[in-house]
Order: sequence, then structure tokens, then C-alpha cells
Amino acid sequence: MRAKELPCESLWSTMTKAEFAEPVAAMTANREFARAVWAESACAPLVVEGPALERARRHFLSRAATLGHRRTREPALRVLAGGRTLSAECSGPTWQVALPIGTAEIRISSRVWVPAYMRPHENDARPLGVAIARLSLDGREVALDSPALTQGWHPPESEWRWTDGGGVLPVSGARVLAFDVAMVGEYWVRPSADDARPGSGAGQAGV
Repeated sequence: MRAKELPCESLWSTMTKAEFAEPVAAMTANREFARAVWAESACAPLVVEGPALERARRHFLSRAATLGHRRTREPALRVLAGGRTLSAECSGPTWQVALPIGTAEIRISSRVWVPAYMRPHENDARPLGVAIARLSLDGREVALDSPALTQGWHPPESEWRWTDGGGVLPVSGARVLAFDVAMVGEYWVRPSADDARPGSGAGQAGV
């Protein structure tokens, strides 16, 4: 039997198709318009903040743990050149990487986390990789607000700059890259096939 005229929705768009490329920026710029469209036409209240949203997030975080998803603070950080992982010397938060001759650019690659998806009280919906500080090439500092840091970088903050999981840096002519990892996040790790087996302990991770 098929129900007819039953109001339901999985997506209610208040944006143009082009704005889906930058949804967070679009929602920020068109917040009042979006709320007005939702209030007039949607089937359920729009909840974007407050206790109701926090309760919903806690529910889904608990559900994710039950299904075997777990969190890690290991960012799986790598420095890539032409898709190849470069060897690095690490001392505490400091990374030093020898750059092969002819390297034009590198990518600081890592897992990605979204604070609003990990912490019920957070509203920061940026996809974040790792926060980088004290960036240098051949011993010369690269300012965190350098115009060279565009692709894969969020705007600089007071003492660090977050990547989005793939921060690109031009390095033509340089032989040594160095940087500090100022901060990492809480990253989701998908359950493995072993986690799904009976008795494997899936669902025991805390939230």
C-alpha cells in the first residue's frame, strides 16, 4: 500500500544550484531569505541552534558509536608531491621534509573533521584537516597570511592556519620544508569488516 499526500522531505533547497558548491557561505549570506522560505513552505520547523539541536546531535553521535564508527585524534598526516608521499622527520609537533629537486608544490594531506559533527554544542561547520604553524622553506618563514596559501587553506587565525585536509604550498626551488602541527581534531574512522563480526566489540566506543 502506498501513502498519498504524506508530507515528507529529505532536502528543502533555499539555494540556487551554483550555491551548493559553497553551501556554508551561501547559507550565511542568505540566512534570512532561507529562514523565510522554510517558514512559509516547509513541513517541519527549522532548528539550527539551541537545546533541540544538541539533543539531536547527541542522539546521532551515540548511534554512530553503536554502528561501530569510532573517533581518533590521529590525522593520518602526509606531505605529498605529485601524489607521492615524502619522507619526514618528526620531533614532537615539528615536521621537516626534504624536497626532491624540481618539486613545484606540495600538499599537506590529512583526515578531515567538522567540529559541528563531533561536538553537540559546536556550530563550526568547516571541514578541517590540521592546524599549521611556523611554516618555513629552507629556513625562511612563510607567513600564514601569505597569498601563496590559497588552495586547501582556511583563513589564518592568530597563531595557526587550518587546512581543509589538502593544503597546497608552492615550493619551487626549495629543498627543505618545515612546519609545526599546532592542533589536530577528532576524526571519524569507519568500521572495518572485522568490527561488524559478532563478538568483535563494535559499539563499545564512547562518545
